[in-house]
Amino acid sequence: RGRGNLIAIINAKLARWVHPTGKCAGGSEQLATYYWQGRRTATGERFNPHGMTAASRHLPFGTRLTVRNPHNDRSVSVVINDRGPYTHASIDLSLGAAQALGLKQSSYVCVQ
Repeated sequence: RGRGNLIAIINAKLARWVHPTGKCAGGSEQLATYYWQGRRTATGERFNPHGMTAASRHLPFGTRLTVRNPHNDRSVSVVINDRGPYTHASIDLSLGAAQALGLKQSSYVCVQ
């Protein structure tokens, strides 16, 4: 019950404060969150918070994505190695990927 309430609070904040930019010509604009804690990923490997990895509910493990921050044009290549996010977001980046993109909070990103 506690986790469900937390997810509801996060989803309400995302809906209220984070909006699409309309700056993703040639890619899809998706809501991204990031995470920094965990022991193992859904693939069984050790979670590296500083790695260039991401979680997706639907994409196959091993899928490579180019993620670009439309606010500063920084981009990184990430590999899907985990499941999630469990919020309205489409992709959950590792802390390392989020920092490389210059994200300080959840944001819409361009994904190819």
